[in-house]
Amino acid sequence: FGIGLNTSARAPAPLSVAEQSSGMSAYTFVDSVNSGDYRGVLKQLASGLSPDSVFAGILPLKMAVENGDVDMAALLLEWEADPDKAPSNLEKTTPRELAKQLAEKGDKQEAAKEILEIMGSEEKRKARVATLHEQNARREQREARTAMVILFVGFVGLAAYVAYVRMFPDERPRGGGG
Repeated sequence: FGIGLNTSARAPAPLSVAEQSSGMSAYTFVDSVNSGDYRGVLKQLASGLSPDSVFAGILPLKMAVENGDVDMAALLLEWEADPDKAPSNLEKTTPRELAKQLAEKGDKQEAAKEILEIMGSEEKRKARVATLHEQNARREQREARTAMVILFVGFVGLAAYVAYVRMFPDERPRGGGG
C-alpha cells in the first residue's frame, strides 16, 4: 500500500538490459501488466524498471494493447513507454500498429480505438491516468479502513481476554497434572 502516484517524479534511471532480461523483475513486470495489476506495475516503474522492458519477446505496452486494457496502456504511456517500439528484430509489429489492426476488426475494436486516441493525445492520456489514480486512492483508503477495523477488533478481543483473566483468576488453566 502507500505507493505514491506522483508521476511527475518518474525519472529514475532505467535498469540495465542485463537486469531487465536476466532477473525476475522484467518477468514480474510483464506478469503484472498481463493481470492488470496497476499498483504492481506502478510500484515497479517507480523502482526504476523501464516501461519498455522486454521479457521473452513480450513488450508490456503491446501486451496491454492485445488485452484491450486501456488503463494499463495509459499508465505505461504516462511513464513514457514507446508506442512505436518493436519488441524484437523478429517481431516487428509495434504497439501502435497492433492497435490500428485491432481497431479495424476483432473483439477489442473499441478498446483499440481508445488506446490509439490516448497514444495521440496527451490530454486524454493524462485524464485517463488521473481517473486511474483516483480509483487507486479510493481503493487504498478502503484497504486502510479495513485494516483499522481488523486492528480494532483484535484489540477489543485482547482487552476482553485480559478483563476476563483479571475477573476470574482461578479459572485460568494451570500447568501440571493433578
